[in-house]
Amino acid sequence: LAKRIMDHNLPGGLQDPVTGEIRKVNVYIRPPFLRDWGVESDYEREHPKEVLSFLEKLFPNENERDYILCRLYNVAAKRSAVVLVLAGAPKTGKTTYMELERALVGESNYRNLSVGADEAIFDGYLAVSRLIQRDEPNLTRGIIERLKNNVNDIIGVSEKQRPTDEQEPIKNNCSFTIAMNVAGKKFELKFEDRKFYVPQIAEPPQDGGSPYSK
Repeated sequence: LAKRIMDHNLPGGLQDPVTGEIRKVNVYIRPPFLRDWGVESDYEREHPKEVLSFLEKLFPNENERDYILCRLYNVAAKRSAVVLVLAGAPKTGKTTYMELERALVGESNYRNLSVGADEAIFDGYLAVSRLIQRDEPNLTRGIIERLKNNVNDIIGVSEKQRPTDEQEPIKNNCSFTIAMNVAGKKFELKFEDRKFYVPQIAEPPQDGGSPYSK
């Protein structure tokens, strides 16, 4: 029992059986998958190989890939104050990346907005979401300006069936991601537009698409 008290992999007890000394209780039990994982390094434990392989294929630029890893952390633990725009060819894995973000925040904490949602008057979904995603929008100036306002630390929301004078600004907890195939879409984002990040997206393989494409 004395050994179990000192071993962080095992539950502890209240009293040392030899000295009778009252010891602090250690109730932590290390899960079996951590005891038996047997990975080669801490880096591999923190960065699963399959996820890293996917990100390396989707984001060929190493510096941009490092930024994406930092952003994934912020999406999961805090929020990202920059809109991520995945603009590239079809069948490269953009949709799979969006699924990865959704898995980090949980099914009930994200909204995948339909076409036209950015033009809607009411945006109460911002008050109850942690991740907002848009798939295949037209990135017009109107949508761009609205997104700039939506990524501020404090935002105003317009909730349906609630008087305007009762709607106060709220703390923003949302991250925003857009995925789009540039061909055939309006893309009016300019180099000087702040609060947007547009990484280089890999070209699809000649055999028809990335193994991660949807």
